[in-house]
Amino acid sequence: MIEGFAFLITVRFILYKLFLFYGTKILDELSITAIFSKCLTDRFEKFAYVMIHPYMLSLSS
Repeated sequence: MIEGFAFLITVRFILYKLFLFYGTKILDELSITAIFSKCLTDRFEKFAYVMIHPYMLSLSS
């Protein structure tokens, strides 16, 4: 039990160090900011459709 716990901590520490070393390169390659901004844009479009669309319908009638 304790050995497994120590193993998990060690693996997480190694992954954390690898992420610090390679993280910026990987993030640049994946362009996380582009993916994140697309998610935000999609959410805003859904929000705008749900909130503004009924208002526009009431104006048009």
